Amino acid sequence: MQTSQSNRPTAMPATDADDAESLDVDAAGSMPWSSGNGSGGGSSGGLGLDGVEHTVAREVSLYEHLAQQIQVELPEGPEQLVAAHLLGSIDDAGYLKIDADAAIEQLGCTPDLYERTLLNLQRLDPPGVFARDLKECLRLQLAELNRLDPVSTAILENLELVAKRDFAKLRKLCSCSDQDILDVLNELKALDPKPGHKFYSGHVQTVVPDVVVRASQAGGWMVELNTETLPKVLANERYYVESSAQFPKRR
Repeated sequence: MQTSQSNRPTAMPATDADDAESLDVDAAGSMPWSSGNGSGGGSSGGLGLDGVEHTVAREVSLYEHLAQQIQVELPEGPEQLVAAHLLGSIDDAGYLKIDADAAIEQLGCTPDLYERTLLNLQRLDPPGVFARDLKECLRLQLAELNRLDPVSTAILENLELVAKRDFAKLRKLCSCSDQDILDVLNELKALDPKPGHKFYSGHVQTVVPDVVVRASQAGGWMVELNTETLPKVLANERYYVESSAQFPKRR
């Protein structure tokens, strides 16, 4: 099997590939190119001078950066509704922290719509956002660089062997040489395991919606209050019994 290009820098493999921190990647990257006020300010996403001045005036959060892209890149309607729900479920590193089945049930959408929307979200900048784990995050970035070949795919699927430094088993499973492994690991070390950290994280938080929009079987949409956000009233059972004894009901 041919090895990767010979002009890549040589480095020792990471000792704990399952931990994003172990890749020791510098999170600094290019400046975000957002404009306007983001989702919170109702911006239309235009690229006029006012938007540029606003961007320079303050840092842009990951949430705002992605929200502006969603408005432009995803079609209006159900797909943007699903996208908004998923956007509210990412952490400050850019990872998606939501169960797919639970999200599908809550949104009342089809699995096909959910997966199609997620794939479109995973194409947004920065590469690696909306990944569900470290392996997927790195795979998305390699695909963006057009470096996702069979060897790198096999190594990503066996990152736990890299952490254990079990390169003999890795060579056997991936059908590659030591140089292949080193070349791929050098590429992985150049990636960002936490792509969201290059943005201001002050506004990135898990959002619990007050209203849930569901697709109606009869057509159209149903709007319901989210019971999880409603105030709950707890009654002291002992106090209730004592009060009932002191103040019996009138007949």
